[in-house]
Amino acid sequence: MSDATTASSFAFAELPMTKSQVVEQIRTFNVSAPREWLESFDFSALQGYLARLRTMVRHRGNADGFFVTNVTDDFAAA
Repeated sequence: MSDATTASSFAFAELPMTKSQVVEQIRTFNVSAPREWLESFDFSALQGYLARLRTMVRHRGNADGFFVTNVTDDFAAA
């Protein structure tokens, strides 16, 4: 295996995340979900939701405007 293949494989490896990290990852896809509300769900439910969000991004891509990942004051005022 080449160094490039090894580096590429490592980049996609899933490291264990804490519940707080899973919540923050979810909020990168769903900025309207309040942190406190997400934290009320159990860890396995959050992991499943994050997996579904990641699957949707892979299938839809993120260039089509489906996900809002950065809300600015101009956007909020509109």
